[in-house]
Amino acid sequence: MRRLMSLAILCLFGCLGSHAATAAGNAVQPFMVAAGGSQPFFAGFWRCGNGSLGVSQALGPWFLYRSQTSASNSQSFVYNDPLGGGWVSVGVDSQGGYWTMTSPGWRGDVLTYAGTYTNESVARSQRLAYTRLGPNRVKVEIARNGRLVGQDTCTKG
Repeated sequence: MRRLMSLAILCLFGCLGSHAATAAGNAVQPFMVAAGGSQPFFAGFWRCGNGSLGVSQALGPWFLYRSQTSASNSQSFVYNDPLGGGWVSVGVDSQGGYWTMTSPGWRGDVLTYAGTYTNESVARSQRLAYTRLGPNRVKVEIARNGRLVGQDTCTKG
């Protein structure tokens, strides 16, 4: 119950901080910042082909992920749920969208989140996959309703 209340509060603050939306599905999708499962791997600054990502400690066990691209910005909070054994992510973007996703954690070199992305009152299924390409490189793929909407490679440092 406490976990659900925390998620609801974070979603409320995130939604209050979002700005006017553009047409859903027509905007260039930002690099989603909802990683987890290995905070030491993600912590720090990442330079991506389409922008940048900064990951830092936030509220208690939550980590803050901020992504910037030429088309959009996004922000999410990521938390490890020690009782459930997985990861939780809630976030917003500058297109007016918000998401909630969960992940069971790393499976080999792949970390996959699944959940819902909502923009302009339209909810879509969302899948976010991170593939480790090395100790300082990661490939990111975002799909909504089964269609790839974003892909990027990032290097730490």
